[in-house]
Amino acid sequence: MAKGAYYAGMATAPQVKPADFLTPFQNMLSNLREDSIRKAKEIEAEKKADQKFVLSEQDKLNEITTQTAFDSSLASLDIANAKFKENLNQQFNNANVLFNTGQIDKSGLKAMNAN
Repeated sequence: MAKGAYYAGMATAPQVKPADFLTPFQNMLSNLREDSIRKAKEIEAEKKADQKFVLSEQDKLNEITTQTAFDSSLASLDIANAKFKENLNQQFNNANVLFNTGQIDKSGLKAMNAN
């Protein structure tokens, strides 16, 4: 009788599936891969933005220094001086924005303002 009850119980008991150890590791590796791809894209975007910023600053400096209609009159010197001051002010503000967003530290801000 005990043997029959055992087999009857096994027939009606819920079937236990074997433990799946592989899927959690696959999910973890997939998440790590996605994170590394996302970080690489963010770094690339930051580099492109930095290059664009540097090029725009160089263009502004070239615009000021290579004016073709530059004569030695006081009016043109005043214009050049005003443009130079405006450029310096803009560079100072850009450096402050970079510092406030955490992209540069105090020494970087000091270096940018010194230049």
